[in-house]
Amino acid sequence: MRRCREKDTTLNADKVKMSCNEVTFMGHLLTDEGLKPDPEKVRAILEMPKPTDVAAVRRLIGFVNYLQIFLPNLSGVCEPLRKLTHKDTAEELTLQCDASEKGLEAVISKNGQPLALPSRALFRAEVNYAQIEKELLAVLFGLEKFRQYTYGRPVQVQSDHKPLESIMKKSLHMAPRRLQRMLLRLQGYDIDLVYRSEKNMELSDTLSRVYLHEGGTPVEIEVESINVMRSLLVYSARLDDIRASMETDERMQELKKVILKGWPDKRSDVPGQARQYFGVRDELTVQEGLIFRGERVLVPNDLRKQMIQRIHSTHIGADGCLRRARESIGQE
Repeated sequence: MRRCREKDTTLNADKVKMSCNEVTFMGHLLTDEGLKPDPEKVRAILEMPKPTDVAAVRRLIGFVNYLQIFLPNLSGVCEPLRKLTHKDTAEELTLQCDASEKGLEAVISKNGQPLALPSRALFRAEVNYAQIEKELLAVLFGLEKFRQYTYGRPVQVQSDHKPLESIMKKSLHMAPRRLQRMLLRLQGYDIDLVYRSEKNMELSDTLSRVYLHEGGTPVEIEVESINVMRSLLVYSARLDDIRASMETDERMQELKKVILKGWPDKRSDVPGQARQYFGVRDELTVQEGLIFRGERVLVPNDLRKQMIQRIHSTHIGADGCLRRARESIGQE
């Protein structure tokens, strides 16, 4: 009281406590034994709900730091909590993707431990995709499904479809249009696509056959709507002729089966009549009964002469004829 008089300090009688062994002041307990934590603050920490997200973990760390003078080695104790507040890019993230005849599957793992295993059924149009299109769609499905984990960090993508490795290394214009759209979408991710044999893809291979009936993402629906037929420089009547010729051509039918089912890993395992296309297998797709190499429709042998004559009949010059042929048709 003497100090208050000396400093001309006025006290509020309703708020002053006299002759107490302890008093609460600014979140701490002042006692005759020294400074102690406020029991109410301690109780609040003990009864605090378990954190369920990054923001809650940060609130807990901040609250505990307020009482750090009473907690020796608090920094070391809180280190595991601080690790939960940011991405650990040092840990390896792996995405296994696979496609069956009717479904897609992705398995995301960290340091070899699976984190989630989503799957979905193919849409009606997707069922008719070439196998390489299904496999790349599975990769896109996995990356988009786990975007909060896969975006902005290196991810190893594993697939049992060997042609995916080569199509990822080729120029974009050499890929079929539907694959182009998917490849463009993948440019936003830092992925390393590696091949793994089917026997080492147990989880994704099995789950792609016991898929869930879920809808696709907006990106997948956008990819599904792509139809190269709309931009093809060949009249619909000519396409009908090519389609009819393919139906009776044993080589074309065998090639179509291989494209839809998936190419073997080795050239020697490819059926004889389709073996010559092994080097460009990643560029071949099937749409509406026609076989395409990139954006060019493949023309059977018995129609090649007729198609060349029709191109010459347009009288657009030698260079124009060559350009039209390269843009619209392919040869066996």
